[in-house]
Amino acid sequence: MESRQGAGLILISALMAVSIFGYVILTFHGMFKLNEIVFNIGFVIQFALTLFAVIRRVHKIKTTQDYDIMTFDEATKEKL
Repeated sequence: MESRQGAGLILISALMAVSIFGYVILTFHGMFKLNEIVFNIGFVIQFALTLFAVIRRVHKIKTTQDYDIMTFDEATKEKL
């Protein structure tokens, strides 16, 4: 998550997807009764967070110009 815009949202989205998938597995085994509203709203929120994070990254890519990128050639040059 080091200074990457949207990384936190992707992390939350992934954790939400894992928890919803776990909920579905537990309902399959009979531990819970499947609540379709929780199931559907959870996946909609997960996809919305992922979409929002991707939009933020694409917007940053389009608006940021990296002039100080160090390439391999620059890293191996000897300073005089």
